[in-house]
Amino acid sequence: MSFDTIASNTGARKGACVLLEEKTGHDLLWLACRHHVFEIMLSKIFTLCFGPSSSPQIPLFKRFCDIRETLPKEHYDCLNLDENALQFAKNTLESLTTTLSGENQVRDDYEELINLTMIVLNKPPAKIHWRAPGPIHHARWMAKLIYALKIFLFRNNLQAFKLTKREEKQIVRFVSFGALIYAKIWIEAPLAADAPVNDLLLWKNLRLYEVIDSEIVRGDSAKLTSEVTLEAFVTQRTLKMLSALDIKDSFLELPTDTWNDNDDYLQGKNCVKKLRVVNDTAERGVKLFEDYNTILTKNEDEKQFLLHVVEENR
Repeated sequence: MSFDTIASNTGARKGACVLLEEKTGHDLLWLACRHHVFEIMLSKIFTLCFGPSSSPQIPLFKRFCDIRETLPKEHYDCLNLDENALQFAKNTLESLTTTLSGENQVRDDYEELINLTMIVLNKPPAKIHWRAPGPIHHARWMAKLIYALKIFLFRNNLQAFKLTKREEKQIVRFVSFGALIYAKIWIEAPLAADAPVNDLLLWKNLRLYEVIDSEIVRGDSAKLTSEVTLEAFVTQRTLKMLSALDIKDSFLELPTDTWNDNDDYLQGKNCVKKLRVVNDTAERGVKLFEDYNTILTKNEDEKQFLLHVVEENR
């Protein structure tokens, strides 16, 4: 059961997850959407960089959207990488390149994030396709980072788009974190089997990132203890996960260097790899329904009538 980590889903008594378990009569495997978890982190960092906002849209992004057609796309400025940032950039570029060359096709907005990040890190793809900006409200996944990356690249084109010194500082700070840390973890989020080690690496990278921007790290990881190991991601409750997935746990009694020769481990590994730990499909389905619903009619009574018609005739 994959879900966004909002209170209406995770509530201990009336949350949707609890109600579904009661309805089905089974203990379900809870898989919090990793994209949603990381989106919460990015949202906090965005607020840290740009300050809080109650507006449904982001004014800076709206300004960029209004003039984007006038920008000369062949002129852009990449991120200046000092010695503290080089290893972050290398790790990110390796991960993004591997994703693009993998068997699974990368969908449009993922591909855009990857390409923009690679351009910012001074390793642009052979052919650059500048996509038209999408919705810029606060709720859209990746919107904050995608827009910020584009603004960063064209920030020195003063004739078309002029930033204040404060805005430029905010953009540089946000994009530096986004390109060096965030893009990699977002793209790797669907990899269920790699989730524990990726979370551990994220924690370690956040600590290393302190030399670049200590305030962002303190704001995002202050609750983490000073020492975290991979064992911290395994508890007695892990056995419940193995049981729920019908994975035999006999390999746990064997040395770890023999696991790759153990059939139970290999079957379990294959099962975990197939788990959906992001909620993208459901989110896109809801968005598609909302758009279609708006196209049909804006009258609430008519919408309810249409829903009844569909229910009775499907």
